[in-house]
Amino acid sequence: MFLVKIISITGTPGTGKTYLAKKLSKKLGIKHIEIGKIVKKEKLYSSYDKKMKSSIVSESKLKKYISKIKKDFILDGHLSHLVRSTIVIVLRCEPKVLERRLKRRKYSREKIRQNVESEIIGLISYEVRKRKNVYEID
Repeated sequence: MFLVKIISITGTPGTGKTYLAKKLSKKLGIKHIEIGKIVKKEKLYSSYDKKMKSSIVSESKLKKYISKIKKDFILDGHLSHLVRSTIVIVLRCEPKVLERRLKRRKYSREKIRQNVESEIIGLISYEVRKRKNVYEID
């Protein structure tokens, strides 16, 4: 049973998670937490992938940190579905649109390829397929 309500907004990078989380946070009047920011600030990573230029998040450290929050909040990040949540919203995006967005962010070709492939196969949707209260939005 949940005492604290957690809305997890997840999806491939570039699908609009932060945009939606900020809007929803303002509308509901609850805190918005970006995983990427807390991972860096609280050192919730296990290592760093030089090739992909990104931290490897420690799932156990992330879950432990989140479990200490005692107020309702929106969790935003492509790993937010890994945390036990009241509701999970999976954002999807047409692969060509996603590719353009990631190019604008100056992601490497490899990082763009990996993220577009993940979106095409619906990796995150697959990972949450057996959970309740999951909503997929394109």
